[in-house]
Amino acid sequence: MSRSNKIQPLILIVDDDAVIRLTVRKTLRESGFLTVEAGNGAEGLTLFENKGPDLVMLDVMMPGPDGFSVCRSIRALPSGGMTPVVFMTGLDDTRSINLAFEIGATDFITKPINVRTLPHHLRNLLRASDTLRQLQVSEANNSALLDAIPDTMLQVNADGLILDCKEAKGGLAIRTFRESAGRRLSDLLPGEVAERFRISTEIALRSDEIEIFEFQLSSGDLTADFEARIVASGGGKAVAIVRDITEQKAYEKNRILAYYDSLTELPNRFFFRELLHRALRQSDRSGKLTAVLFLDLDNFKPVNDSLGHAAGDQLLQQVAERLTTGVRGSDWVARQAFEQLPHMVSRFGGDEFTVLLTELSTRDEAGLVAGRLIDALSNTFIIGEHEVSVSASIGIALYPLDTTDSELLLACSDRAMYAAKDNGKRTYHFYSSDLDKHSLIRKEQP
Repeated sequence: MSRSNKIQPLILIVDDDAVIRLTVRKTLRESGFLTVEAGNGAEGLTLFENKGPDLVMLDVMMPGPDGFSVCRSIRALPSGGMTPVVFMTGLDDTRSINLAFEIGATDFITKPINVRTLPHHLRNLLRASDTLRQLQVSEANNSALLDAIPDTMLQVNADGLILDCKEAKGGLAIRTFRESAGRRLSDLLPGEVAERFRISTEIALRSDEIEIFEFQLSSGDLTADFEARIVASGGGKAVAIVRDITEQKAYEKNRILAYYDSLTELPNRFFFRELLHRALRQSDRSGKLTAVLFLDLDNFKPVNDSLGHAAGDQLLQQVAERLTTGVRGSDWVARQAFEQLPHMVSRFGGDEFTVLLTELSTRDEAGLVAGRLIDALSNTFIIGEHEVSVSASIGIALYPLDTTDSELLLACSDRAMYAAKDNGKRTYHFYSSDLDKHSLIRKEQP
């Protein structure tokens, strides 16, 4: 019996977050999977060699060997060459995702994990992996094996000629490849898509690596998203597995709506809080400081009242762009390793923004960034035919110096921001416990 056709496939979960391991374990076991778990990379490698799992779910940031090192080690083992490795990451970091695929990742899943679709996603990966394994060993066209694949499967050559085709079970929403054997990709697909498909096939044949790309097809009022995975199968031929990923794309779009501010396209307060929790975990491991900068625009309301909300929205968009550029100065970007939490700007609400700074050695580094952001906003903004000037008051709180609680860290940075306003605006202020006393005095005054 093939590994992916086991009644209870064995999944290895490697993540230093016990809550994530518990959530994934509960979801998979309820869906008929067996699971084993590791809390760090070294333990994960040991379990892989001893248990021989059918699929590995792998976190990126962990104590000891990180996810990239673990994946490399798995691929170097005789039993690890074809085992699917799925990275779990909470960041939309294209560089990290590209690196993951370069070192042998099969796929990635973004956190928070969609537990409703996770079992189906893993079963599809297991089926596809088993099919690719069989095709690389032999070109046997076993109909029972092919019927188990929930995707369209094409056999093509370097010239883009379709030699054979097995349609998806139940058919794709757009039946582009029906009875396509003997035809060329260029006869069935839009020109640009057909050319990408042909080039990816050539690369797969030369490199013996899996080539992956996404494309869209339309038919009438229906538009669907697809993913093609192409692998050499010997004799100058390649197998392309084409999957309808329309629902997955819709989920990703909904996630963007839930986690990003629609006006500025910055992370919103919900995403900021999630990344703040991850940053504090990273800080505990590294012994470095994490800073929260709470920024409020000075004199924004007069601009909004005099020029209107549309002008106010344009101003917020330009402010967001300057803040993002200011945080990503070259001296900071150079310190960001793959999958480390980046210095990040978010729109907290209204004319308030928050900035997350990680891996700091001293609090003065946070002050340097705050000063740079204030300078970034010092030049006038052009809104239509108007020149507009605003400034910013910034409060700074540091973990673990000021507090070890994420919500209190936000509150401390907020109080420090009001202290900056009291000091004349267009400046920054570090949190101190004295600010709590001043806050109580102001409340008690009649």
